[in-house]
Amino acid sequence: MVISAGAAVMRYRHMVPPLYLTVATYTAATALMVVGFLVALGSRKAAWAAFALAFAGMAVSTNPAHIRALAAFGTGPFISAADITMVVGFYALPPAVYVVMFLLGRRAKGGGGVAGGGAGSE
Repeated sequence: MVISAGAAVMRYRHMVPPLYLTVATYTAATALMVVGFLVALGSRKAAWAAFALAFAGMAVSTNPAHIRALAAFGTGPFISAADITMVVGFYALPPAVYVVMFLLGRRAKGGGGVAGGGAGSE
């Protein structure tokens, strides 16, 4: 949801000219929500997919355009809002959510692994 909000700000202010980048962002955000739902149901495969997608998102967001955008933080309200959503959506939440799910999985199972073990566990 945070990534979608950032995409909306960028599209509204015409900060990202190609429409395909906005469509790709919304598609990725939708895929992440589906994976998150599957993780909540207890799918171990979805948990590992979420882990991989979180770090892939962090890697993708370190491109020169994102770095320039971060450098412009504070120069205006819209670029600052977009920067905040980028940091929260790409860098803060994915690893934090994975760590919490990992720890909950260890606590629930009394041992190792990614959260899971509920209905739909694989």
